[in-house]
Amino acid sequence: MYTIAQKRLDKQEKNKELMFLFRLLTIKYRILYPIGGKSFTIDADLSAVLEHKVVSAVKELLQLKMH
Repeated sequence: MYTIAQKRLDKQEKNKELMFLFRLLTIKYRILYPIGGKSFTIDADLSAVLEHKVVSAVKELLQLKMH
């Protein structure tokens, strides 16, 4: 939720779409490889939402680069 809120606040940021994608991929990475301890097991619904957000962010970034 924080990452989505940050995207909304970064209206003036030139690379806001890239930063949003980076934040999402960081979350995904930390779920699999936390700083300490075992990886997390997350619910399939939550995993699907995260995957959807990542794919949407990549799609949006590619559309911006083509224009």
